[in-house]
Amino acid sequence: DGAGIRTCELCKQTEEVVMPATGQHNYGDDLKCTVCGAAEPADEVTAAAIALLEALPAAEDVTANDRDAIKAARAAYDALTDHQKKFVSEELLTALTDAEKALSGALVAQADALLAALPDDLTSDMGAVFAAYNAVSTLSEAEKAQLTQADKLAALNAYLGTMDLYSYFKEG
Repeated sequence: DGAGIRTCELCKQTEEVVMPATGQHNYGDDLKCTVCGAAEPADEVTAAAIALLEALPAAEDVTANDRDAIKAARAAYDALTDHQKKFVSEELLTALTDAEKALSGALVAQADALLAALPDDLTSDMGAVFAAYNAVSTLSEAEKAQLTQADKLAALNAYLGTMDLYSYFKEG
């Protein structure tokens, strides 16, 4: 039957263990060899996703500048198969969701600050107008509902609705 007592060639255990005839580990749902208990190694895709998750800042340190890193970590995690996701610890998954929540707050705060800084005469600072517009346009509807500068947002939207942006950029 090919089965017998042999040394595990993959984990180099010196004690003899019963391995399948192939000499390969037989991993269970707990990601450990059912024979010798060796941990199943993560594949390259999984390891790369874990590295992105481990590189995330702590939630209390998240700023709007961390947006790309947090979105990349989420995309990498979401692309994993169910089996690959078993390698991601609950701590890393919690760190990701905490970072996403903190990022949402940071983006809302950034948009609010840019709206608050808008001059009363919006025509006097087009850089500020477009910075505020860009910050607000990246927010979800739920995030937009958290903005405290509703009057400034309404003024910005009204002003942008009257602009002929094509002519503005063509002339500029």
